[in-house]
Amino acid sequence: MIGAGVEWTEACERCGAAMRCEGGQALVRDRLEWGIEYRCACGAATMVCGDGFGEEPPGLRARLLAEGGRGRLLLAGGSRVAALAEVRTLFGLGLGAAGAALTALVAGTYGATVPEVALLARRLRGRGVEAEVEAVDGAG
Repeated sequence: MIGAGVEWTEACERCGAAMRCEGGQALVRDRLEWGIEYRCACGAATMVCGDGFGEEPPGLRARLLAEGGRGRLLLAGGSRVAALAEVRTLFGLGLGAAGAALTALVAGTYGATVPEVALLARRLRGRGVEAEVEAVDGAG
């Protein structure tokens, strides 16, 4: 399993005190899963979970990118056509946008989390493309 996680605080809706929040995204088998847990000293606790690419709450994804960094796609060989096809499918892009996205993914400048790029790399390896992922420029 490849994952990324972050912690933050926000005001508890029940008592107004600072509440501890933990969120993460993980590649589990061949799909992305995410979860957020909110806990307060007053006893309020909530767990929110989901799965699916692009289904995580926008605030969680933004925190993961800011603190955990973006994923960089490392390609060692294989078909660029296969890589473009997977980028189009995974990110829901047209051909021109997929080409630009693939270039940015290899440069480490595309706005994708490490687990998202790990899912892409896994799918590419399934198509005979040598691919790995590394984290770049996160604060955490």
